[in-house]
Amino acid sequence: MGNIGKRAALNGRGWIKIDPADIVNPGHNAAAASQLRKLFENLPVDPYCGPKTRCRRFIEFEVDPVLKAVEPLPAKADPDTGEMFVEYFQNKQVNPDDGGLGRRFPALDLSPCNTVFLKEIIWNCYELTEWPPETRDVKKVAGFHTVSYQPGETHQAVASPNVFHQDGEPYTFGILVERLGVNGGENYIGTLDTANKRLDEIPGTDILDTFTLENAFEGFGVCDRIITHYVAPLTRKAPGEKGYRNIILLDFTPIP
Repeated sequence: MGNIGKRAALNGRGWIKIDPADIVNPGHNAAAASQLRKLFENLPVDPYCGPKTRCRRFIEFEVDPVLKAVEPLPAKADPDTGEMFVEYFQNKQVNPDDGGLGRRFPALDLSPCNTVFLKEIIWNCYELTEWPPETRDVKKVAGFHTVSYQPGETHQAVASPNVFHQDGEPYTFGILVERLGVNGGENYIGTLDTANKRLDEIPGTDILDTFTLENAFEGFGVCDRIITHYVAPLTRKAPGEKGYRNIILLDFTPIP
């Protein structure tokens, strides 16, 4: 389809599937995958995940559309522990599971990774978005989550929220980094009528697309005002053997 066609699709029908060549120079694939896998080493358990089957860190970047620049924003230090964190907020309307509170996620340490590849992905995803004249040249915050779904022996790994939902940011992208030893994790795209509903509550006519991300740098993009999305729970492929699905979640919001 090409990036021009995908930009039109994202902002027309509301979602696109992303191929690796859309966001990473084909000559960089192996090096970029190797670098980004480092960001998932020793991820702490998501403090808002009860069964401890989801691990996460978070950082924010500033995207300057005029200078075509992407730079990390500073994290904050917890006054009691000194640990670095970044706060992430969603309201209850878009996240009935964990919305309505500022979630403090451990800050992502970029030092193990060559950020050239990371910034390339952020900018190339940003290039797929469209903005009205009043915010086209305004700087944007790019929220950058590294999320590892790690199903347990008896517990599924689920997303937050575990229903069809919108995110509250104008655009969200999911980029797979690595997947091993898991079943499930299918991505679904739904109409706005599916918001905050479970998969088994939705008629097939309201499901617009379904697909599974299998390989590094496959992904999707969604326009929040047009559709909902959902990822199915993950289970271990083989009992007694650990598995995981490591994915980057990226969102863009204008800086007021």
